[in-house]
Amino acid sequence: MVLVNLKYSNNLIKYVEVSGHSEYLSKDGSDLVCASISSIMFGGLNALSQKGLPKKNLIMEDNLIKIINNFKSEVYNNIIDTIYFQLKTIESKYGEHIKIIEKEEENEKL
Repeated sequence: MVLVNLKYSNNLIKYVEVSGHSEYLSKDGSDLVCASISSIMFGGLNALSQKGLPKKNLIMEDNLIKIINNFKSEVYNNIIDTIYFQLKTIESKYGEHIKIIEKEEENEKL
């Protein structure tokens, strides 16, 4: 299962972590859920990078992607919100393969 951990502060997504594998196999053996999630995340990372979010805030490791947003940029927030809504759409259809955990953290440095 793919786990998505989101942390909010003041109603803004400040942290996104995506890990795991969906283990969804279609009849032809492809994993469309994992491919969709990967496309969303890599597109989002590319957009954030192109708009200037420092590379140290965009972490890609084996089976793990993290976005750390400690800026008050409307552009960054819009991109991250778009990532969120796209992942929620996948969760609504394939909830047994992706779980999104949301946590509000008031006045905590992320």
